[in-house]
Amino acid sequence: MIKILKTIDSNLREISKIEDGCWINITAPNSHELVYLSKDLEIPLDFLTYPLDIDERARIEEENGWKLIILKAPRFEKGNEDVPYTSLPIGIILNPYRDIIITVCSVEINIIS
Repeated sequence: MIKILKTIDSNLREISKIEDGCWINITAPNSHELVYLSKDLEIPLDFLTYPLDIDERARIEEENGWKLIILKAPRFEKGNEDVPYTSLPIGIILNPYRDIIITVCSVEINIIS
């Protein structure tokens, strides 16, 4: 799912198309969405897929002006009393030339929503 948001009149609102100054929140994307964004925004496809790997490590990469920050965020697992929290990778992709922020995660988590 791709959700495009922008601050308008001091409120975060969903908008219909990608424009400078927006935040693109990607949750559990399919391959068509990933390829579309990669081509449309000229983002390295790997930057969109790395955060979807549950075993991905926290790190920073840079390529063609795009910066990828991968961090691990806690996620509460209901029904697992022994280990109630796990961690999931979240990708934060930045491009200062386009003034766009992209977040990528394999599932919806509270820290982003």
